[in-house]
Formats: sequence, C-alpha cells, structure tokens
Amino acid sequence: MDHNGTWPSADDGNAAQDGGVQRVVFLPVMRQLLEQAARGQRRFAAKLESAEGGNLNDQFEVGLCYARGEGVEADMVQAFRWFSAAAAQGDVRGTAAAARCYMNGEGVEKDQPRAVELLSQAAAQEYPPAQCELGLAYELGLGVEADKPRAVSLYRQAAEQGYAQAQCNLGFCYLTGIGVDEDNGRAAAWFTRAAEQRLPRALTLLGDCYVNGMGVRQDYDRAARLYEAAADEGYAPAICALGRCREYGQGVEKDVELAVSLYRRAAELDSASAQCCLGYCYYMGIGLEQDEAEAVRWFRLAVEQGQIRAMSLLGECCQYGRGTERDLEEAVRLYQQAAEAGHAPAQCALGLLYEQGKAVPQDLGQAAALYRQAADQGHPRGMDLLATCCRSGRGVEADSREAVAWYRKAADAGYLPALSHLGLCYEDGIGVAVDLEKAADCYRRAAEQGDTMGQCCLGYLYESGRGVAEDKKQAAALYRQAAELGSPAGMCNLAYCYELGLGVAQNMALAVFWYQQAAKRGYARAQCNLGFCYETGVGVKMDKARAAALYRQAADQNYARAQSCLGLFYENGIAVEQDAAEAAALYRRSAEQGFAPGQRRLGRCLMAGLGTAKDEAAGAVWLKRAAAQDDVLSLCLLSQCYIEGRGVEQDRTRALELLERAAQRDSCEAMLAAAKLCLQPEPPDAAKAFTYLLEAAARGFEPAWAYLTRCCQEGLGMKKRPRLAKKLASVRKKPPEEQRAALEKLRALPRDPELSQKLRPSD
Repeated sequence: MDHNGTWPSADDGNAAQDGGVQRVVFLPVMRQLLEQAARGQRRFAAKLESAEGGNLNDQFEVGLCYARGEGVEADMVQAFRWFSAAAAQGDVRGTAAAARCYMNGEGVEKDQPRAVELLSQAAAQEYPPAQCELGLAYELGLGVEADKPRAVSLYRQAAEQGYAQAQCNLGFCYLTGIGVDEDNGRAAAWFTRAAEQRLPRALTLLGDCYVNGMGVRQDYDRAARLYEAAADEGYAPAICALGRCREYGQGVEKDVELAVSLYRRAAELDSASAQCCLGYCYYMGIGLEQDEAEAVRWFRLAVEQGQIRAMSLLGECCQYGRGTERDLEEAVRLYQQAAEAGHAPAQCALGLLYEQGKAVPQDLGQAAALYRQAADQGHPRGMDLLATCCRSGRGVEADSREAVAWYRKAADAGYLPALSHLGLCYEDGIGVAVDLEKAADCYRRAAEQGDTMGQCCLGYLYESGRGVAEDKKQAAALYRQAAELGSPAGMCNLAYCYELGLGVAQNMALAVFWYQQAAKRGYARAQCNLGFCYETGVGVKMDKARAAALYRQAADQNYARAQSCLGLFYENGIAVEQDAAEAAALYRRSAEQGFAPGQRRLGRCLMAGLGTAKDEAAGAVWLKRAAAQDDVLSLCLLSQCYIEGRGVEQDRTRALELLERAAQRDSCEAMLAAAKLCLQPEPPDAAKAFTYLLEAAARGFEPAWAYLTRCCQEGLGMKKRPRLAKKLASVRKKPPEEQRAALEKLRALPRDPELSQKLRPSD
C-alpha cells in the first residue's frame, strides 16, 4: 500500500469481526440477547423523540443508530437526514458525518467536492476527525486537487490533538515519504503514540517497524506482541502479519499449521495480503497439502483487490500452467501490472520473457532495463540477472567489471546463484584476475548452503584438479548432492561419472537412469547424451527413433551437439526421412554456436553442395574454424583442401602442418596421410614418413602395417627386405610384444630416399 487507505465508513467505527466462526448459542444467552435488543429499541425510540424535538446531540445519535443498525434497521438515507439536521444546527460531528455520506455515496448521491466543502467547515473548527479526513482527501485527490504537503499539515493538526487515526496517517507519511521526506524515526514515534491508544492499524505498522528495524531497533518479540494486540481487535492485516511470524518463527514459536490458520482467518476477512499468503501456502505445500488449483483461486481473489505479489504469482501459474491452463499472454499481462507497480520479482519474470522472446517480441534491451529496475531496488535476483547481461553484453554494453560488482552485491545479499556466478568470474577471469582458489571458495560457500550450481561447479574443479587437488570421488559426491536436490545439471554430471567410471564404479544402468531423470526435466545435455545411448545401444536397447526424438528435444533448445547429431541422422536417413537440406540447416545452427563437429559437417556440405549451394571457399572457412579448435577430422579435411587447392590456394606445406597437428592428437589416419605426403615432395622426407608409419602401426592401425610391409617387400624408402616383410605380415596378429620387436627392428634400418619416391598416396 502506498497511501493511507480507503475512506472511513459513515459510522466512524473500528468494529471487530468474528471472522465467520460459527458459535453455539444456548437459550439463556438467546434470551439475554433479545432483552438487549429490546432495550436498544427503547433507547432509540427515546432518542428519536428527542431528536424530533430539536435536540442537536440526539439528532447526531439517531443518525449513528441508523448508520449502525442499533435499535433500528440500518438505513443510510435516514442516517444522512439526521446527520444533516445536526449539521444544520452547527454540530461539527454531524457536519463530518454528512461529509462522509457525500464522499462514499451512502444515503445520498456521491458528491466528493461537497464532502470536501463540509469537511473544510468542520476542520476549521479544529475537529480532529474532520482534519484527518480532509487530509485523506488531499492525499488521494478526492473532491479536490491532490496536495500531499497539505494532507500532512492537516494530519499533523489532528495528530497534535491526540487523534489516533491522524497520528497513524502522519506516521505513514513519514514512513513512505508522502508529502514529507522519509523519516523512519518520526514514523515510528507517531505510530507509537497511536498504538498507545490501541489503534489496530498503528499497532500493526509499528510491528512492521520492529520487524524491519525501521526507526527502531529490530525486535521480533516486540513486533509479535503488537500484532497480537491488533489481531485481538479482529484487524485482518495484523492477523496476516501474525501468520508470517508463525510461519517463520519470528518472535513466536514456529508453527506453519497455525500460520495457515491465521492466514485463512485474515483471508476470509478479505485481506488481500492474507489471501496471497494462503495461496502461496497451497502453492508450495506449506502447512497443508499442496494444491495448485486452490492456490490459484486465492491468488485470483487477491488480484481482484490489486495485490501486487499475487499478480506476480498468478502470472507464474499462468506461465507454467500450474493450477490453471497455461496462458502466456495472461502471464505477461499480470507481470506487466505488477512490474509497473514496482514489484521486483515480476520485473525479473517479465524481463526473462523479453530476453527469451516468449509471448512478447524478443527485446534484450527491455529485458536488461527490467532487470536494472529490480536491481536498483536491491532485489538480489535482479542484480544477478543484470550482472549476467553486463557479462555477456546482452541488452547492454558488455562490462565485466560492472558484472562482477552486481554479482558481489547479490552474493552479499545472500543470493546463492550470484555467489556461484562470482566463482565463475574468478575461474574464467571475467572482470577479475583468474584466481581458481577464490573460485573454489565461492563455489564451496554456495555448495555448503545447498546451491546446486555451486555444487556442480565445485565438483568440476575436483574432477579436473583445477584450484583444488584432483579428487574424482569428491566430484561425484558433489554431483550426487546436486542431483538429489533436483538439479538437472547435477543429474547429468553424475550420469557422466557413471558412464565413464569417474569417482564411482562404472555402471551404464545408473548412467542411463540419471540421464533419464535430467532429460525428463528438459535438460538439453542429458537429452543429447541419452540420445547417444539409444543410438549406440550402450546401457539401453538400441533405438534409433528414440535417439532421434531425444536429439530433436535438445536441438529445439539450441543445444549445438544435438543439432549436429540430428543433422547426421537427416543426412543419412537414420530413423528420419533423408533430407540433406534439413541436415545442412541443422549443421549451420550448430556451427554458428562454435561447435567444431557442426562446423566441420557444414564445411563438408558446402564443399560437396550437399543440401546447400556448393561453395568451396565458404566450406573451407568453416573447416578452418573447426580446425582452429583442433578438431582432428577437420584438420585432415582441411589438409586435403590445401593438397587439392579446393576453396584455398594449393599449399602442401600448410597441408602437412595440419596433418602433423592431427597426428599429435593420436590420429592414426593423419599419421598415414602425413607419411604419404612426406614421400611426395622433391626431395622426399623418408625418415619423417617412416616415423609416422611406425607410430601408427605401433597403435595397431592396419593400413600402416600394410604400407610398412610393402616398403619392405618392394624397397620403398629402403632396400628390399623380403624376410622382414614376411616377418611383419606374420606378427600383425601376434601378441603386442612381438609386434613391438618387429617394429623396433624396422625402425633401426637405414632409409633410401631415392627409392622412397616410388611410394605414392594412390598406392
């Protein structure tokens, strides 16, 4: 609430309500009530007779009886008549009461300017209720142009006369900066003066001050006592606040079931905040069985009263289809309303929709602006999201130092994902110098508090031995913690450990299980890895169609590896209809994200005109990008381009350099190709050629054995060695020890460069 509330009713009362609780009424009690009613009717009759005789005080009292239904049936028309009669004789109370009738349209046609006129008359006589109500008219702009400083002045006049409602309103102005500079100390002082008169609203607002340490030292015990005092008067906001104390154990013993009971009591008294709190309990299963449909019902009731938090929560329900039909447009509308009212969580939620382009046109600038609005309010998640924009340059100019500053603020506010993100900055040197020990410290602090991202990141450091001593068992344990807390990333990482036996005994059944759990939660990497299991029949029965479906799910989330894998299915017609154009399109989506196999496959398509227009120069560009990442097959393909002059100028030296890089990464195919290329120049390099051949043969590569056997038989690069050739042929299927001995003998033989030119790649 950003103002002093609704207009008071004509009876100027603060009647307690019973919250709809049914009571058993026994006959003696019923008889007593009937007698009280009869006495009330007799008193009213006496007052009416006196009022009709012109008694000013009784004219006002009769008006109150009609307004409250005391001794007579409630009738606001008659109430207004008698208030006006008293006002005509100069009764300031009657003047103020008639003004309320005009303000609210009770018993007379609504006429707010006339109400202000009457209130001004009563206020001029220094009647505190009229001064207070005239102040409310100036604050809200009802019947008069809004003038908040004038409202404060009127509240002060009434407050200094000891009028509790004015003291409370003046305190609220100081608390929120309405017509005066914010001053929590003065706010608490005025609330205290009004609370001493047991005004429920003042008791509640003073309780809020003690909860938040605004103008007073934080004191949950004192706050709870104040809420209890106001709740005893049936004041719904206090009942709701007391429910929060019970929910969180602030100043009272924690009791979520009692908290729910208090929320329900206040909600049934039409407290929008309580309706929202009760809805949230149903939403999260706090103190009662989770029921998302019932949560939505209470959120809607709160939204009808303009409750901002409820708008955001109902928007979330509409966005994800929780307890109601999924409706992104309605979610946007609700988020928009709440965001415009300054609700930080809604600003974050709406920002994410703009960032992702869901139900609204993608607008990264608008997303970042919404995150900044939330961050400027000190909202930790808003700070974290804005920091990520600054880090990546999405919607704002990239500024890694600003990113670190926002991450640090959010982390200091206790937002654990920001602490993990700060760790990433230290790990990767984003906005700060690389410091793996600080990264590990950030991850560890987040992990110990249950942050799954921190657990996964710390696990990776232990897995790779970066910033900490390598400990794959500890890595797997951290991944398990995250997985058991429901983290899809933790599940996928744990599955990978089981797949490769990292820190745990290798177990493909458990690997598949955890991949499945993560895949069910929409985690793209797990969907892709599980797809590979189904493609290859590892850990599950081979099912190419299931593999294709999983690759599609991950590819639709723009996961580059899945796009490349699915492209291969389309290229070869595996479990899908063969479609070279779709394959090339998928390769391109993967390649544009920097995924080397996708770049290589797109380059190959462009070279051959497969599913796309043939463009050897463009193909070579993509092969170069993949080769720059040391993708072995790309190094080999690009080498062939340089040998043949396809898409690049012919350059055998460059070709050999690429093959040597691939050979250094244990590619036997590259070793053989490099050997062939070494034997072609003038003069050939037989020594280098035979080094590559021997290395490939030592790794069991059959084509290298075949070449070496030919070299010995035909004298290629050496003198003829038919007996050694026969030996090589015989040991190819022998134990490794015999193979190594034969290769060592061959390695020691002298080379004959003049004869080596007889060996050609075409051989």
